[in-house]
Amino acid sequence: MTTTPAAPQLSRHLPNGVSLAVYDRSKKLAGDRWLVRLQCEVEVQVGDEFWLQAGPMEAGLGARIREKIGNILRYHVDQQRTFVAEADRPTVVAGLLHGIEASTLPYFEAPRFPAGLFARRFAECKAQCLAEDRDRAADLAAAAEDDGPADFSHCFTD
Repeated sequence: MTTTPAAPQLSRHLPNGVSLAVYDRSKKLAGDRWLVRLQCEVEVQVGDEFWLQAGPMEAGLGARIREKIGNILRYHVDQQRTFVAEADRPTVVAGLLHGIEASTLPYFEAPRFPAGLFARRFAECKAQCLAEDRDRAADLAAAAEDDGPADFSHCFTD
């Protein structure tokens, strides 16, 4: 069964280039009780200005980081309340939406948010690539030291 994605409760293109959408991901838990959850999804287009801020790096490493990051950075934040009565659900959704507009939206609107998100993702991807390189080097070193299968012939004397 496929479901059509719900229309966002709130959708904005912010002055700093960030696209924001807030979706109602609520679901019924039991009886008339709900898990009311709003999910803020943010998208930032990765432009060349971000890569220039990253500075020079080894060509192979830079290409791998670019591949991991891609052209769009995505970030999401959830606001939720549990065991909400069905009758109270619309009021709780409106309250959560108001809270997002009052506190979360200014954070996403900040001029430094896109560059900060990129810097954080860049650092994560770089650390992941360097860890992969260390693991690969350790595996190659272990394979080079391997003398082949162990000789247990002394255990089987006649």
